[in-house]
Amino acid sequence: MGVSTRRGCVRKCYATFVAERVLSDPGVAASLDIETWRRPSSPVEERVSDLLSRMSLREKVAQLRSLWLGTDASGQVAPHQHDFGSSSIDWEELINDGLGQLTRPYGTVPVEPEVGARRLALMQRRVIEAGEFGIPAMVHEECLTGLTAWKATIY
Repeated sequence: MGVSTRRGCVRKCYATFVAERVLSDPGVAASLDIETWRRPSSPVEERVSDLLSRMSLREKVAQLRSLWLGTDASGQVAPHQHDFGSSSIDWEELINDGLGQLTRPYGTVPVEPEVGARRLALMQRRVIEAGEFGIPAMVHEECLTGLTAWKATIY
């Protein structure tokens, strides 16, 4: 890692540290006129109410939406999956208003755990960056006895 890269990392870490400390102080956060939903020190009920009052109907509905990403070679993940909708998805357009859930992001074929985790982190980053409020999607990749993925622990 080069000197400029290290300096950039140190600056970013310091800025994050300072921001977290400032936002956790109720007096400072209030004096900076930061939205209630962004203040960790505010009661949860107030934060949720504030966030919901700022979200459009489209953004609220988007939080109910789920996207099943992992398909096999035939493009199928479940019988009759395309009977009620389009099989083509514009990922960037879909996540503009947010996304409630990423279903089976590791897919239906074996994926090395590190590759799957990196892919999921990238998808989450895009969902967070695309929406106005930075809300990550819930991830659904499980079964009754553990994570449903190749090399995962099953109880």
